[in-house]
This record gives sequence, structure tokens and C-alpha cells, in this order.
Amino acid sequence: MEDLEDDNELTPLQKRLEDLSQYIGKLAYIAGFLTFFFMVLFIMCKIMFSSSDDLLSNETLQKLLRSFTTAVSIIIVAVPEGLPLAVSIAMAFSVDTMKDDNLLVKKMEACENLAFVKDICTGKTATLT
Repeated sequence: MEDLEDDNELTPLQKRLEDLSQYIGKLAYIAGFLTFFFMVLFIMCKIMFSSSDDLLSNETLQKLLRSFTTAVSIIIVAVPEGLPLAVSIAMAFSVDTMKDDNLLVKKMEACENLAFVKDICTGKTATLT
């Protein structure tokens, strides 16, 4: 009964995926900030070197809003929400493939751990270790 209970502990793959998504999220925030900063800098340089005084015009405010929207869009798009789902689907397919080979898999995380196996040994009862 204890073997069938789910542990709330993260598997090594889930830990790596979490670290990867945090890293990508940080890069997305940096990219969004830099995009907004350089777009605003470009708008300000364009205003400073033009002959007209458009600093507080409606068009300049719209350009600033468009720059902010672009930066937020970069941040939203870059966060990988589908990554854990894709890995779960791949692991489910590997469990299904192992079932076709007449292998019993109690936990889906077992397929993840098989990637690190170098030697497979069997006992008298054909138990894999």
C-alpha cells in the first residue's frame, strides 16, 4: 500500500524543468525591460533631434504605450507554460510503449529514471534491479 501512494516530492526531471522555466522567465523579464528601454530611448532621441516639439503629443503617448505593450507581450510569450505538459505527454507515451513490450510500470516517473540506467540486472524471479 505504501508503494502505491503518490509522493509529493519532485522528480529530478521536474526539478530541472522548474529551474529551466525560472531561467527562461528571468531572461524574458530582462528582454522585455531592455526592449522597452531602447524603444523609449529611440522615441526620445527622435523627438530631441526633430524640429517639432512633440514631447507631450498624443502620438508620442501612443508610441510609449505601444512600446510598453510590446515589452509585456515579450514577457508573456516567453514564459514556457506548455513545457511541463509536453514532458508529461512524452512520459505517458513512453509508459504506453513499455506496456506494449509487456513491462509493468507502476509510476510514470519510473520511465524518467530509466534514462540514467547503465546496467540492468535480473534475479531468479526476473525482477529488474
